[in-house]
Amino acid sequence: MKNKTICFVAGKSGGHIIPCLTIAQQYKTDNPHTKILFFSSNTPLDNRILAHNDLVDWHKTVPLSHLARGKFIPYAATALKALYSFFISFFYLCKNRPSAVISTGGIVAIPTCIAAFILRIPITVYALDALPGKAIKALIPCASVIHVCFKTAQKQFPQKKCSYIPYPVKYTDKKNMPDKQTAQKNVGLSLDKKTILILGGSQGSVFLNDCIKNIISKPGFNNQTTQIIHQTGSTDSTDWKSLYNSRDITAHVFSYHPELSLLYIAADVIICRAGAGTLFEIKFFEKKCIIIPLKTNTTDHQIHNAHAMSADYPDLFEYILQEDVEKNPTVLSSRLNQIFGETLSKPKQESHQICP
Repeated sequence: MKNKTICFVAGKSGGHIIPCLTIAQQYKTDNPHTKILFFSSNTPLDNRILAHNDLVDWHKTVPLSHLARGKFIPYAATALKALYSFFISFFYLCKNRPSAVISTGGIVAIPTCIAAFILRIPITVYALDALPGKAIKALIPCASVIHVCFKTAQKQFPQKKCSYIPYPVKYTDKKNMPDKQTAQKNVGLSLDKKTILILGGSQGSVFLNDCIKNIISKPGFNNQTTQIIHQTGSTDSTDWKSLYNSRDITAHVFSYHPELSLLYIAADVIICRAGAGTLFEIKFFEKKCIIIPLKTNTTDHQIHNAHAMSADYPDLFEYILQEDVEKNPTVLSSRLNQIFGETLSKPKQESHQICP
């Protein structure tokens, strides 16, 4: 069978890169001789995911990872990085001549897709969020095909280019997966406690970490009935293992792991941000989920994701705005108490009066 090359471009976020790798795996499954060329930004996260990934035959980094804001100099620096990224992309696209370029977004995709458009290489864009980001919208003129994973996103694109498809979740079959008790044993958890899984992702961990620290620091937290799986992220300096041990809380702590299936299976309730990939993986495993969407100065797409998922799948998803948690830190623990049937907090001790 003739070898062919497929080019992927995404960066700065696991939410962009992981779906590309899932799609790349599908190409490799259909034709093991397929070669994968992957462009990403040069951030540590991108390199950690891609530099030694077995799916990727050629990983090329470009210096464009974000749009600098400010006065003239930051914008000029961004323009120079974009131009340099274009020439790198053009060179390697000419050298490898991929049959298609596929992107899930990020500013890193713009120079590569422009180069592909000039070279008449078909471009497929996956708009993964309910509200497409600026980079995705910028790629509309270049794109041959645009796939959306939220039906509400279809109105954002030309209908002749746009089609609705399921989110490219890497999990496809539950039959060969372990049951809940086996999953809990494998990660060192108790079999008779309710399990909370916290997933902050690559950008949203810090606030969720503060929320959990507040919950477990309360004198009434019930460590006899509740245990925690905690993705802490890479920027938090807290020694979480020692913190949980000091409170005699059963916990499995990690900063990042590419394979979360055991953790999804082991969980009873998941607290997470609103990255589309995480939400659709939770939907696949059919777990109850409390979403606290991340909102930044540049985008509120996670709020739209959270709203869409809770509207489409109300039995699984609900969301609480971060500003509401900031105003009232007990709103999250109160909701967990409702879900767990008051098991998150220790029962109050009955007072016994001695009769004279």
